[in-house]
Amino acid sequence: MGLGRLQLIWRVQLPQMLVLILPAIVNMLTILCKETAVLSIITVPELTAVLTGIGTRTFTFIETLLVLCIAYLLLIEITSRVGRWLEHRVGTYLQR
Repeated sequence: MGLGRLQLIWRVQLPQMLVLILPAIVNMLTILCKETAVLSIITVPELTAVLTGIGTRTFTFIETLLVLCIAYLLLIEITSRVGRWLEHRVGTYLQR
């Protein structure tokens, strides 16, 4: 009348593993958002090109680059906050 192998993994081992591994995963995700080559090749030049085009037409270069910086900061901040929320949520498992 014990737990099956899948139930044991799902209900006992996985929560314990998540408590240990989640901070490292969140950290790696944040680092990937900041430093990944995919971000620098695809997203940032595309946003930079669009905002440079807008700045060229309207002569507002500083404002458009400020918008780019804020968008990038929001991406990193959202990733960090979701990670902190997940760490807190999984951390409550240890308090039970």
